[in-house]
Amino acid sequence: MPEPIQRSVRDSGMAVLDQGFVSIASFATTAALGRMAGPSELALYSLALTLLLLLGAAQDSLMSAPYTIYGARLKDGDRAEYAGCTLLFSGVLALAASMTLALAGAVALSRPGPAGLGPLLLVAAAVAPAMVLREFGRRTSAADLRIGTALLLDVSIGIVQIAGLLWLASRGALSAINGLALTG
Repeated sequence: MPEPIQRSVRDSGMAVLDQGFVSIASFATTAALGRMAGPSELALYSLALTLLLLLGAAQDSLMSAPYTIYGARLKDGDRAEYAGCTLLFSGVLALAASMTLALAGAVALSRPGPAGLGPLLLVAAAVAPAMVLREFGRRTSAADLRIGTALLLDVSIGIVQIAGLLWLASRGALSAINGLALTG
């Protein structure tokens, strides 16, 4: 089999493995929260995770997809500069999202509503930059055809997430806030 085809098959397999690992870590967290912390904690976690996933979708649409499409046309130096600009814009998005979530958390704390929503939104504000940075690393690595780097990043984060999940569960400390902090 020619080298480009072997590389394509290897990279495709690693990309599937990468996505599988991310999905397993996410599913394990959601299942453990639902099973051990109860439906109300799972609902709060799901709400905050949905907000963070919307942030990731915005990042993908505004920064990652254009980098993937247009970055491939650039030479190495220009591509690195474009990646830096993409990182900068991702940081601005993360800052805006963190400020918005912190404001929403402060408002939720000052008004009656679902118990735990205010603190959860404040934790979401704290973890939003980490989520954006993770997605930046994953997407740019994939766009630059460095699938092994993305896989290493996701496996490392997944191992820490699952180990933390097991630790929290063993202490009976699993909650929406702890689960979200762990995911972030």
